[in-house]
Amino acid sequence: MNKNQNTNRCYVFSQTTLDLALKEWQELEISNKASQEESVLITLAALPWFFQHLNQSGPTYVFTNELLHSEIESWKAIQITNYPNQVDRIVNSCELLLRFFNSELIKQHKMIIETD
Repeated sequence: MNKNQNTNRCYVFSQTTLDLALKEWQELEISNKASQEESVLITLAALPWFFQHLNQSGPTYVFTNELLHSEIESWKAIQITNYPNQVDRIVNSCELLLRFFNSELIKQHKMIIETD
């Protein structure tokens, strides 16, 4: 089972921890590929709307990896329906959101709980 299918992973984190991890992730993503800066900024702007879709309003966020993946697909479909001229940006933002939640920063900031 790969990281994307890990049903034993639950994300649990505070807004403060999220802000720290996102800042580091943004710097890392842009330093790795400067041409990606606009995509990263769009993704960061989209994250609160995705959390709203998940009914996650903070200050503590809790959701499973399974929910993350199923709801990112649902949210992506809704966004594409609402903004058909932005398909590439929407798809890219969803991929970047998944990349963030599967990054080592999530582990470093202790934002996940993995069970047996």
